Amino acid sequence: MSTRKNVKYTDADFEATALKWYEEIESDGEGSEYEDNVEPISEHENEISESDISDSEIIDSSGSSKKNVILGKNGYKWSTLEPPRTKTQHRNIVVKIPGLQGPAKNVTNEFEAWKILFTADMIESIVGLRKHLETMSSRATYISKTTQNELVNCIGEEITAKIVNQIKNAKYFSVMFDETTDVSHVSQMSIVIRYVHENDIREDFIAFLDCHEENYTLDKDTLEPILSGKILGQTVLKQLKLLDLNLNNCVGICTDGCSVVTSEQNGAVQEVKKGMPVAVRCPCYNHALNLALSKTSNVQSVRNLMGTIKEVSAFFTASSKRHFVLKNTLDKHLYGLCETRWVERHECILQFKNDFDAILDALEKISLWNERDTASKAKNLMISLTTPDFILTLYCLSNVLSLTLPLSNLLQDKKVEKNRANEMISCTLSALKNKRGSASDCFNAILTETQNILKVLDVELTLSRLTNKMRNRSNPNPNLSSNSPEDYYRISLFIPLLDCVINDLESRFSKETINLFNLNICLPLNAMEATETEIKTTGKMLSDMYTLIFVEDPKTVFDKFKGEFDI
Repeated sequence: MSTRKNVKYTDADFEATALKWYEEIESDGEGSEYEDNVEPISEHENEISESDISDSEIIDSSGSSKKNVILGKNGYKWSTLEPPRTKTQHRNIVVKIPGLQGPAKNVTNEFEAWKILFTADMIESIVGLRKHLETMSSRATYISKTTQNELVNCIGEEITAKIVNQIKNAKYFSVMFDETTDVSHVSQMSIVIRYVHENDIREDFIAFLDCHEENYTLDKDTLEPILSGKILGQTVLKQLKLLDLNLNNCVGICTDGCSVVTSEQNGAVQEVKKGMPVAVRCPCYNHALNLALSKTSNVQSVRNLMGTIKEVSAFFTASSKRHFVLKNTLDKHLYGLCETRWVERHECILQFKNDFDAILDALEKISLWNERDTASKAKNLMISLTTPDFILTLYCLSNVLSLTLPLSNLLQDKKVEKNRANEMISCTLSALKNKRGSASDCFNAILTETQNILKVLDVELTLSRLTNKMRNRSNPNPNLSSNSPEDYYRISLFIPLLDCVINDLESRFSKETINLFNLNICLPLNAMEATETEIKTTGKMLSDMYTLIFVEDPKTVFDKFKGEFDI
């Protein structure tokens, strides 16, 4: 055991070491970023023990020991090791020289600086406004909120009048309207007119209405201010009449797909058509497709599957820890059942099917955590995902969505042609009907694919409990001894799913709307290739639907239309 002794370093030693570092850095031509390895010492200033020195020794290349700590005047230990050379981080690099830029470089006085910020017209307007406020009477300044609102209304009336004149010059137009409740809990309806102006298609906003104020007054007789489809339709007709537009020239109506608007009994569209006899409703086809797919939730198994997938997605996104486990297992983002991004709805189901094993692995890892609530929730979700009903429903729904996904992508393309969209809709419906016609063969193929994953999960395909009366799903006859799990799921799941999608698509993509695509043969490019059958079909449709526009009998309209093609 060595005796304890104190060692002191002079200021000269410290200055010599610092100078040596500086010379080495200068010789390399660049500086180095490092953190001083400093820590306070005991109250015995300028003194360190021999044991401290021995702990801080290093061995150089020659094998001799060299002390790497010296003591400064301020009571801190300073390292004698050469600081590490590191690259400067990108965020610390100056990429733009600070200071004046552009015209500001030539500014020599305050006046020139003001000229850059304020143009001559701006200064003249400010000076003119000041003179007006100084010379006019306090009652004629025109700066009150009432006057400002009147000026805004006057500007709005001028703009609306200009738009109405353009619509009248175009003659034919379509109307788009929608009603919603804003953040201030006021029912608002927006009305947009679509027309052709100078060979350009325009969609101009013309009105923003409070539906309750337009149709009800605040008196004791008003018990319940209901906004039915009939009232919404009357509101649209009333506004168009105030604009002095000829309703017989309205050829199209565009709305969303809610029941209040589209109902055949008391819908807003039916009420509007009473004042616009030749108008045809043209919905957003992608919105219609999304609503048709949403209707699949009428099938109980599909509804349960949608709810379970939403719970799984919410479970992983609610915690960064869970999302980290999913990301490492899945290697990509898990799509959610978005209500507005319709392609994402397809991709969510298809991804869930393709990455089913990885999702189960992530849930299994989380179920082993010490966090009791999270582990319990993960275990319950695993049990829900590994039921035969969930797996078969997932594969059946994926089989249907694989047909509708290309249609959804096509309908969102800004440059899609109407004929191409019409063909795609017809092909999709035809493919779904073919599946329905050969439901047994299609379902057997799906069942074969499903059997593989059921075998891996050690899940047995069993028959659900059957009763004589079942209100929520189709059911084979429980008295027949030939009932099997295959027959049960085909009758209660696959066939109702196909029927639901097909019927809803046919109702939303009506023949009246799709037939309008036949008018494309009037375009010069298509007219040269039109067949005799297409010309007759389109001519008959044109003469029957738009008799009021042509003010002639249907046969005369048809003869003129066919004569144009003969020429």
